Amino acid sequence: MQPPQQPYPVQPGQTFQPSAPPHRPRMPRWLVWIVVGIVALVIVGGIVEFAVLPYLKQPKMTLTDLQYSDDRGSCDSFFSPVPPQFFSFSFVIRNTGDADGFATVSFIVFEDATGRQFPNPMPFAQNRYFVPSQAASGKDATVQVNDCYASHTWSVIISAVEKA
Repeated sequence: MQPPQQPYPVQPGQTFQPSAPPHRPRMPRWLVWIVVGIVALVIVGGIVEFAVLPYLKQPKMTLTDLQYSDDRGSCDSFFSPVPPQFFSFSFVIRNTGDADGFATVSFIVFEDATGRQFPNPMPFAQNRYFVPSQAASGKDATVQVNDCYASHTWSVIISAVEKA
C-alpha cells in the first residue's frame, strides 16, 4: 500500500502543513461588553418608558372662570318666605397635568347671614368631574341651601383630584 499523496510537493527540509479554513478573527472582549451594555440599557429604558412612567404621571387641576347666580325661589315672598334657595355655578376646570383625572368640586358655606361661623365647614354639595389631560372643560352645578338668609360666605373649590 502506498502512502497518501500530498497535495503539493514538499521540498526537502520543509514539513507538510495541511490547509485549514482560516479562523474568523474574534471580537475583542471589551467590545463585547460595550455591546451587551448598550443592549441592556435599551431594554431597561423600554421597561421604564412603558411600565414605570405611566404610573408617575398625574393630573393637575385648577378651577377658573367661576360665575354664579342665586335663585331665592319663594324666600323673597313677603308673607311666607319658605326655603330652599338655589345657588347655580358655572366654571372651567383645567387639567394641566400629564394624565386624565377626576376633580371633586365642593360648595362650602363658611358662615350664614347672622354672622354665625362654622368652625369646620362641611361641603353642602360635591360633584365629581372627568377632565382629560392637557384640556379644559366647562361645567355647571346647582346647590340647594335650605334656609332663606340673604347672604352667606361661601366658596367653590376643588377638594380632591384623582387619576383616571
